Parts: sequence; structure tokens; C-alpha cells
Amino acid sequence: MKISLNRDFFIKHVFIYALVLNYVFDALNKFFGLYYPDLSRIGLLFRVSFQILIFILILIFLSRRRLNGLIIFAYYLICFLIANLSLKFDSSLSFSVLEQFIYFNKYFFLLMAFFLFEEFLNNKENLNRVKNIFLKIFYFNGWLALIGFVFDLRLFRIFTQHETSLRFGYNGLINAINESSIFYLLAVVVVYHDWRYSAKKNHYFFLAVFFTLIVGTKAVYLGLFFLIIYHLITTINLKKLLIVFGAILTSSIILYMNIERLRIVFGFIVYKANNVGLLYTFMGGRNELFLERFKGKINFVNLIRYLTIGDNVALKEKAYSIIEMDIIDVLLFFGLFNGLLYLMLFKRYIIGVINNKYYLFVVFLFFMISFFSGHFFTSIVNGLYILIVFNYLRKYEYK
Repeated sequence: MKISLNRDFFIKHVFIYALVLNYVFDALNKFFGLYYPDLSRIGLLFRVSFQILIFILILIFLSRRRLNGLIIFAYYLICFLIANLSLKFDSSLSFSVLEQFIYFNKYFFLLMAFFLFEEFLNNKENLNRVKNIFLKIFYFNGWLALIGFVFDLRLFRIFTQHETSLRFGYNGLINAINESSIFYLLAVVVVYHDWRYSAKKNHYFFLAVFFTLIVGTKAVYLGLFFLIIYHLITTINLKKLLIVFGAILTSSIILYMNIERLRIVFGFIVYKANNVGLLYTFMGGRNELFLERFKGKINFVNLIRYLTIGDNVALKEKAYSIIEMDIIDVLLFFGLFNGLLYLMLFKRYIIGVINNKYYLFVVFLFFMISFFSGHFFTSIVNGLYILIVFNYLRKYEYK
């Protein structure tokens, strides 16, 4: 019993410290990337170290459940090696197997973290504690984003490439654009849940929504739009719903005509739509990447590989296998069979049993967002946050 308690105590503190350090090192990544580029990979060193620690702890505290996780990883690793070696001989494509392994490994961070921390997250007290830590990180980062919005600070912008702000968006110290969208949406669905359903009401819901609005990405706006739809459908009748939609439409037109910052946001979208088309604008060019991915690349040998183990290669600059539409990327990277198997494993372990309508909505929301953007399945920055939010919403006891 003493060994079990020490194990639980150790795993608990690993999770909590990793939760905080994960944010700190991603923030350092953004800071160094902007001002000291030679040090901009410091976050990668932390994430690699953390993943190695996860595997070591799984081996130390091995159980039948964790052994299943290792078997899953070993199977996909064997398929990865076969696919990479065969592709090197079958094509003139030049790539590094090590670089592809780094990308491959991202797909298994969530799953392996789940197998290590599953028992810890099954404890209601632990889950509430880490949920509150996550929200504190979110609000801290949100205030930084707000400061960046008010004073137009480059460090807190979502697009930091230029001295002056060419596009609207402030995300605090989250480094990547897609990671920002996931981070803010994870937080806002939890805050909404506690604001509406929890006995201990969260009184900062509208502040959380404001923080999310100033991120300025299509993904967060789409997520907030569907959250509003969910709220309206589950709370008011059709007549009131039409009135609310009319009010929202009228307000949006007035804001668009009178607030310069919003005109910049929507003006950019209109400009892009007029020049490259609405579909290209909405999908961020991924529709063309999708077509380019297949053009001239499918022959009988490749088709067999696509249907089974996939190519297991992601070269974004050559539009090969990765187009940042997560569900399609899974199927392109792992192949049809292994891709569908991966999605089934993700459903079984990460999503689990969907036993309430709000959790069903959240799962739908993130799968929809993942279809039009990237980094959800491969997110190491948000990996622990995803585990917290999905476990919290799935296990919440509604009264």
C-alpha cells in the first residue's frame, strides 16, 4: 500500500509541475523566437524530456492497461519504419526519418499521457484541482493578451512577424496560431460549463469570451458561434431564437460599420475572398493543398500503401501528407486502415463514453474544428489541457 501511495503522489506532482512548465516553456519559445532566435527551441527540449519521462514512468509503473498502450505504440512504430523505408526506395522524395519520427511521435503524446495519468485523472479531487490550475493559466494569459490588445505589444500578438500589426489577433504568450485556437476554446467551453451547470458558478464567463474574441482566428470565432447556437437551442424557444439572431445580425452590422479594429478583421477576410475565393479563404488554402497532395502521386504501389499503413511522412513545404486538416491528415499519414484505427483508439481512450449532451457538443465542436485546422491530434502544447477538459466534462455529475 505504501508503494501505491508513493506512486500516486509522484505521478500527481509530475502532472501538476508539467502542466505549469508546459505553459512556461511555450511562453519562452515565443519570447526567444521573437528576440533571441538561437534559443527558440528551448520548448522543444522540455517537451522531448517530458515525453521520455512519460515512457520511463509507464515502464516503472507498468500495468496491464499501460502495457496495452505500449503495444499500440510498438505496432504503429513498426508500421512507421516499414512505410518510411519503403517510401525511400519507391520514390525520389528526400526526407529525414528522424524528422518524420518526431512528427509521428506527436500523435502518441496524448495517448501515452492518458495511459500514465488515467488513474490520477479518475480522482475527482485531482481533476478539479488541475482544472482550476488550467483556468488560472488561461486567465493569466488572457490578461496578457488584453494588455497586448490595448497597447498593441508585438510579443502578445498572434502574428508577430512584423513590427506593425498587419492582422488582428492577440493570444498572450501562446506561441503557435493553431495551438492558440485550441487553448482558448478548451478554456471557454469549461468556463461556459461552470457558468451554466456548476453549483459553484463561474462569474468570469464573459471575460473569458472577450479574451477568446481578441485571439482573432477563424477557428475561435467558429467555435464561439457554435457555442452560442448550443446555448440558444438549449435555453430558449424558436420565437426568441429568431429575435436573438436578428439582434446579433443588426449588432454585427453596426459594429462592422463603426469599429475600426473589427473592420480590419473582416476587411481582411473580404479582401482575401475577393482575390482568392471564399472556399480558399475559409479553408486557409487547404482545399488546394488537398488536391495537390494527390495530383500525380497515386499509382498502384502507393495506393496499396495508402489503404494499409500509409506513408507516415509529413512534409508541409512539399504538400506531402500534411494539409493541416487533422482528420484527413491522420488518414493520409497513417493510411486508411491505420488511420481509422487511430481515430477509434482516440475515441476509446481520450474521448471515452459520451454520457451527456454538453460533452457530446464539445466533442463535435473539436472534431469539426480539427477538420478545418491542424494540431489537435498532434498538440503537445495542449495535450494535458485536452486530457483535463475531456475528463472533466465527461465525468461531471449533473443534478
